Amino acid sequence: MASRNWRVTVVDLSNVAIGKLSQAALELNVNLDLIVGDVVGDAAEYKFEPTRIDLIDLFYHLDPNLFPKIVSSLKPGGLLICKMSLHWDPDGGLTGVRANPLGRNELPLLVPELHVLYHEERPVRARGVVEFIGRKSGDAAGDEVRRP
Repeated sequence: MASRNWRVTVVDLSNVAIGKLSQAALELNVNLDLIVGDVVGDAAEYKFEPTRIDLIDLFYHLDPNLFPKIVSSLKPGGLLICKMSLHWDPDGGLTGVRANPLGRNELPLLVPELHVLYHEERPVRARGVVEFIGRKSGDAAGDEVRRP
C-alpha cells in the first residue's frame, strides 16, 4: 500500500516486529508511520479518530472493545480486513475455556454497522480461524456477501 502512495500507519506491541518493518521500508524506499504500542485502554499510543481511515488490517488482536473504535474511524466505504483465532473443538463447537474473547459467528455481531463482504470460519489444527472483510456503508454497490 505504501508503494502505491497510501499513507500507512502500523501499530504493533512488538519492538522486534516494528524494527523489521522499519528495515524493510528502508530497503523498499517507502514511508511508513510505525508505532510500538497498543491501540486499546486509557494509555493507548494510537488514538482512533472518527471518519479518517480507508482501510484497517487487523490480525490476531482479540479485544472486542476495539471494534466500535475501528468502525467509527472508517470513512464511508472504508474496509476492515481481519483474521483472528477461535476456540474450536473437534465437533466444530466452542471449547469450555474462553481464553480467546471471540466465539464462533461472534465477529460480525461486533461490527453490525459493516456490510459483510466475506466471512469464513474454519478449523486449523487445535483451534479455529475467522477471516472477515466488512465495508462501512457509503459505497457498497455491487458487493457480494459470502458466509459459510
